[in-house]
Amino acid sequence: MEKVAHPSSPLSSSSDVVYRSLLQTDCFPFAYASTSAQRGVNMDRITKGIVDEFRESQSLQKLPDDKAFERLCNHCIVSREIEEFNVEDVSTGGGGDGGIDGLAIIVNNAIITTIDEIEDAAARSKYLDVTFIFVQAKTSDRFSASDVGTFAFGVKDFFSETPKLIHNDFITRAHKVQMAVFGRGSLFSRGKPHCKLFYVTTGKWLNDANVSARLQQGKADLEQLQLFKTVEVSALGADELHGLYQRTKHHFSVEFTFQNRVVLPEIADVSQAHIGVLPAKEFLRLIVDEGGALRRSLFYDNVRDYQGNTNIVNEQIALTLDSKSERGRFHVLNNGVTVVSKSLRNIGGHKFVIEDYQIVNGCQTSHVVYAMCAGNELAADAVHVPVKIIETTNDSITTAIIKATNSQTEVRREQLEALSGFQKKLEAFFETFKGDQRLFYERRLGQYGADSSVRKVRVITMLQLVKAFGSMFLDEPHRVTRSPSAVIDKLGKDIFSPDHHPLPYYVSAFAHYKIESLFRNQVLEPRYKSARYHILMAVRHMAAKVEMPYLNSKKMESYCGPILNVLWDEESAVDTFVKAARKVDRLSGGDLDNDELRTQPFVVKLLDRLGT
Repeated sequence: MEKVAHPSSPLSSSSDVVYRSLLQTDCFPFAYASTSAQRGVNMDRITKGIVDEFRESQSLQKLPDDKAFERLCNHCIVSREIEEFNVEDVSTGGGGDGGIDGLAIIVNNAIITTIDEIEDAAARSKYLDVTFIFVQAKTSDRFSASDVGTFAFGVKDFFSETPKLIHNDFITRAHKVQMAVFGRGSLFSRGKPHCKLFYVTTGKWLNDANVSARLQQGKADLEQLQLFKTVEVSALGADELHGLYQRTKHHFSVEFTFQNRVVLPEIADVSQAHIGVLPAKEFLRLIVDEGGALRRSLFYDNVRDYQGNTNIVNEQIALTLDSKSERGRFHVLNNGVTVVSKSLRNIGGHKFVIEDYQIVNGCQTSHVVYAMCAGNELAADAVHVPVKIIETTNDSITTAIIKATNSQTEVRREQLEALSGFQKKLEAFFETFKGDQRLFYERRLGQYGADSSVRKVRVITMLQLVKAFGSMFLDEPHRVTRSPSAVIDKLGKDIFSPDHHPLPYYVSAFAHYKIESLFRNQVLEPRYKSARYHILMAVRHMAAKVEMPYLNSKKMESYCGPILNVLWDEESAVDTFVKAARKVDRLSGGDLDNDELRTQPFVVKLLDRLGT
């Protein structure tokens, strides 16, 4: 089936008749005519099984093997750096990509896709901590030096102020973002950006000399640009990819020795608790993964982000660890780390296995210990870290510990909000919907990570819900895209207010799920992603057609009914989203990346066009 990209139509198929026939399938996505064999796909049975499982979990049933493989690679590699992201936001599409199949720009531990998001991150944190990730994924059982050369040249060209290669919409937008990043170099207080390249095939990596030489040449070329603090290049085969995929599915477990400890007295709803000191070598086992990288996901429940090495407290910690005379006193100078685990097993003597755990207090200490002791045996031998480890499966206990251990300083509001009663109410409300209407509200990152029965595309995070709700029910898509923190500041008042009816939140979540499904399966062109929140707002107004009651009103149920009827019916939903996208597109003059789109006057004009 031939695809067309016409500026007046958000559909990516060439015929409405053919498109309508796709609605009779399970997932109404764009149908590909080419088979895996025609595309030269070469996979072993294990890799093919993983691709099929990933495709099912992401509702990508109509995507051919080569494209599904690309997304699998992007998912596995980017997940090493950050857990909360949409794989479509890092997948470049086809053609005009410079040999780049995956591209992630991570700023301050979040995927950034627009210049507005950079400005918002800079305004909130006053610094930019940046990592660029590039992926080339080949469904071939061989490693090609020529492919590596094309890939490396494409990455280098991407960082040129005037690229020579022809770029598609995704790469063009990403290039504008990277230009904006380097245009704010004064905010690189933690150092220049990191750049990481991954070349992946379905074969077995045997350190091929020619491929390694091309990789190293690509690394040298990028280093000569003098734009990066570090440049890493890696070749991965099927075995390495299998390992990465398994780590995205399961909560990891770690074996460590905890000799210098005291068992705390019995506590209600706490299975066991220990307090003591861990040698830095043992503590690093808890926070460092198999590849030597810091397990960033451990600090999700720690409501204070890492403040960087310029923070005065962290400077003092680093000075202590760097001093041969002082590092031995570290455990009496530092408040320590609090770990909450759902499983802690003593396997004999002083040896333990810990699973499904979070560091809820001690983010700063952990980061600095990692920076100063990982790879430094002298420091690791001399340093001991005060640690409290608590095993409990009671969320209320975990919440109380988080609040108590983080009460000394200001914390991030959106993370404390995850601990509120309204969040639990929303989670329970989402559970009342069944079958195709079922969504899973993840008020804590990784909450459904180990549950293979849950399709990850049906999981919505708190930040995703905030953006969708702010767009649909507050009519603020411009704030969501231009200044997400401005919307987050509404938490507990205009968003997640205790007296709000939960139904609008579910409606927002399902609308978000629906539009992302259209993007994933290429029913809507990728260029509409920058206007996704405007489209969500338009969908509500088009489906409801009446004035919205107050968010705490019982009338909200009758108001949301017609919207859900549209969202739950595939043909009606697609028709409404298509029309909404067309309205936004026409009002923008076909330029969805225009800054005007992210202004209140544009939203006012759009609402007027919608008849509200």
